[in-house]
Amino acid sequence: MGKKPDVASEKLSVQQYNLLQRAFDHFNEELFGSELPQVIMTLHRHRGALGYFSPERFTLRSDSEQSVHEIALNPDYFRETIPTTRSLSTLVHEMVHLWQAEFGAKKPKRAYHNREWADRMEDAGLMPTTTGDRHGKRTGQKCTHYILAGGRFEHAAANFLAATHDAFLVNAKPRDLEVKKNDKNKVCYECGTCLQKAWAKPEAKLICGNCDEPMPPKEKN
Repeated sequence: MGKKPDVASEKLSVQQYNLLQRAFDHFNEELFGSELPQVIMTLHRHRGALGYFSPERFTLRSDSEQSVHEIALNPDYFRETIPTTRSLSTLVHEMVHLWQAEFGAKKPKRAYHNREWADRMEDAGLMPTTTGDRHGKRTGQKCTHYILAGGRFEHAAANFLAATHDAFLVNAKPRDLEVKKNDKNKVCYECGTCLQKAWAKPEAKLICGNCDEPMPPKEKN
């Protein structure tokens, strides 16, 4: 018979999902004027994605015409090498998709990130980019973002994390460092803010030239 979990452990799932719901409600109020509808928040290890928005993903058994959207975050990125602020910015990234699905005038086909979405991202304090840095395009099929210094998101995130930062779980089993092909003596380093990458020896100490932030070794996806 396995060891019986203690009460605190049994409550961890509820605690973490409550934190995600609190984060959604906080940014909904601070960045969207509380106009966004509620969604189903999930944790999903979607390979290569920090998170995703899935429109009308669920329906009620009793009313199949009533649909609910889903926002998912990838727990593989809940780790010490990427600040919690980065995960929260992914949440807001997906909330902008939610905003466009509900109120956008120019809803994109499939997962394309169009100008309307990009403008709303900037308004929220996140700069969309196809490359992860300021040299990328604002729109495209695949688009990430970086946090604008002094922007609305940065301010809202600081207020939220002041009370909740230590309550977030991090990934206890990080994956192996990504090794560059044909060069087993170097590993990939990545900025947690703008996702800029660089290759160097395993013991290197790197600083991002865009954000002036430390660049820790990147984990494999």
